[in-house]
Amino acid sequence: MTFAKLHLAVSYTDEFAFEEARAQLRPLEAVAPAVMGLRYHGQLMSSLGQHAAFLGDLQTAVGYFKAAVRDFSGLSHQTEGRKHSIIPY
Repeated sequence: MTFAKLHLAVSYTDEFAFEEARAQLRPLEAVAPAVMGLRYHGQLMSSLGQHAAFLGDLQTAVGYFKAAVRDFSGLSHQTEGRKHSIIPY
């Protein structure tokens, strides 16, 4: 379900329907990273950060982006982590 909601949110984002995209992702915030895995949690945080930025909430966006970087840097496979993060570590 997480994977499907992430991809549905991407489709909404591609259509500039940021509120709809965020509505798909918000319920996933309550899911523990250990349940969905760091990769998907990082993607969730990154997507929420993008939507917050698109909607002008820059302070919230930064918090989500920091959480995404933290998740991606915690991946056991460092190449996979770097692939999903724009910030080198």
